[in-house]
Amino acid sequence: MSPDPRAESPTESPPELLATLFPDAFVERLIDPLFASPEGAAVAVRVLGAPLAHVCASRARQPAVDLADLHGQAASESLRGRKIRERAIGLLADLADESIRAVAMKGLAMACDIYPRPAYRLLPDVDILFFDADLPRLARYLSQAGYRTAVDPGELRPWGVLAKASFAPIFPPDHGLYLDVHRDIDEWPASRGLNPARLFDHAGSADTEWGPCPVVSREHGFVIAALNAYRDFYRPEALKGLFDICLLLCRHGGGLDLGEIEAVARRGGFVKRILFYRELLAALGAPRAALFEERRLSRPLKRLLATVVENYQTLGRHPISDVRKIVLEASLLDSPWTTVLLNGRRLYHMAAPRMHYLPGVPVVDFADLP
Repeated sequence: MSPDPRAESPTESPPELLATLFPDAFVERLIDPLFASPEGAAVAVRVLGAPLAHVCASRARQPAVDLADLHGQAASESLRGRKIRERAIGLLADLADESIRAVAMKGLAMACDIYPRPAYRLLPDVDILFFDADLPRLARYLSQAGYRTAVDPGELRPWGVLAKASFAPIFPPDHGLYLDVHRDIDEWPASRGLNPARLFDHAGSADTEWGPCPVVSREHGFVIAALNAYRDFYRPEALKGLFDICLLLCRHGGGLDLGEIEAVARRGGFVKRILFYRELLAALGAPRAALFEERRLSRPLKRLLATVVENYQTLGRHPISDVRKIVLEASLLDSPWTTVLLNGRRLYHMAAPRMHYLPGVPVVDFADLP
């Protein structure tokens, strides 16, 4: 399928596309509340990006945002996003020429494969999955191309960070692209259910104006979004994933291999997280995915779900205490032993270096960055 020539003009999309992009229930339960106040609208624009926020605000009943100003901001961000996608897809092509296996996931994959206009999807960074065996050659390639790595010390948290599955951001000299290198989708045992071999075996390709972009399968995209929302403790940062998956279910839900999602969830021990995400999406008005239909939420998880839904609608509880994080995390893990394992790792990482830099890529001091 060839790319739409209007793909970079989100504000020129035909009215019928805007009217059907998200279902009415999703508009009523999530989009309307998000844009009901200036404070909430400002957070939504920041988290979703102006192009998608403009689409949403245009559908909201009483958006507390200036649509004309948001239109201009959307046009500017669309151009910036286009440059990021062009560079990312060019990098993937160059890596393929070097026989370095790579597949796009999260934002880049969703933008190219799910959204009718790729510009709708904000790309603060580009997430790409690699095989562990290819990482040394990847590091050499990036280093020779001038890429460096660093991290903002202000982002480091006192509670130990689990960072085995991915590395600190990597960027070229002009900072025109921020690359998140992954070697797993999540920490063990989740990675046991959906490992790189399975991700690559099921991966597909999305057509773009710069050539094909290798992307994870839609089933695995659903799983990754569910795990990311959980890892983000269902904070506003996870909003993008909710919109991604709502759109995925609207446009491709009938063709999803639900058995594949259930199989990897059972093997990886994250059935509760998929079950909770299923109910969260439905509660917010997205199409209901028929996953684990024999399973229902327990009473405590229903109470947790109600809180999470309210937090998304009001964008409340931005900071979350470590105690609340532990309680939330433990309630959605399939095994209590996993809780012990994860917190044991955190205790270790409180004493060990917190950031995981990709070996072979030069590290620069964040304070020296322009």
